[in-house]
Amino acid sequence: MKYNRKIFKSTKGNEVEFRLLNENDAENVKNTFEELIKETRFLLKNPTEFSIDVESERKWIQDHLDVDNRLLIGIFVNGKYVGNGELMPVSNREKIRHRSQIGIGLREEFCNEGIGTELLKELIDYARKYGYEKLELGVFAINERAIHTYKKVGFKECGRIKNAFKLLDGSYSDEILMEMDL
Repeated sequence: MKYNRKIFKSTKGNEVEFRLLNENDAENVKNTFEELIKETRFLLKNPTEFSIDVESERKWIQDHLDVDNRLLIGIFVNGKYVGNGELMPVSNREKIRHRSQIGIGLREEFCNEGIGTELLKELIDYARKYGYEKLELGVFAINERAIHTYKKVGFKECGRIKNAFKLLDGSYSDEILMEMDL
């Protein structure tokens, strides 16, 4: 997989670098995810379900590097790893291999700086280069900031699953399904 790193200034003046993650990043990825899972309720795992070790993270990173239809971009702000964006096929089966999914995780303190928007643009560009025809994602209906960002870059709502997520406080959130034709 080829990806040219990107460096830019966020709207708050921070230096942001997007680059492929590599095996040497595994410990930072693990530690950052441990922090991220505690600060947001918009991930699929709860803090009590997190039990990833550095070796598992290393394997996950390598799995992305070993194939041409997946991309794992690390987000570094002022040199510190703060999250990632992932592009992956829905499946390699012939009938649906034209579809791709994306996922993003970013530390809360770096939201509202334009980083997520830039990352989405990078993932969309790569999806087009790879030949995907459709991008898909699911988002918590209560995650208004993410929904706004997805719509801003061209995603459209295509469905909803009622009470898809049960939160730790006992409340529920629908899942909004979104898509973009490339």
